[in-house]
Amino acid sequence: MAVIPSTQHVDLGKLHHRLRRRVGLAIEREVVELFPDCDPGAIPASALPTASRPSSTMRCSMNGCVLEAGDHEALVHVSGQAFATMMAGVPHARFTHHV
Repeated sequence: MAVIPSTQHVDLGKLHHRLRRRVGLAIEREVVELFPDCDPGAIPASALPTASRPSSTMRCSMNGCVLEAGDHEALVHVSGQAFATMMAGVPHARFTHHV
């Protein structure tokens, strides 16, 4: 799974190169199978092995980060420090571009 700011699009070519493997976007059926307790299209931010943009460029404000909570109504707020701790062991790379 890739964690990116909502204002970015994934550059799959860059992600393929960084991870040294082919990756792709999941189709809705695959997402529903992986996250049966979540609404379709709304998945938790860190439930699977993850790649992340460098933390210094994430769109977390001084007030923290807001992540989807598995539905289209609730959000989870985490401090910037808590998000950095969650992503500590995650590979970081530049693999996005602005929308």
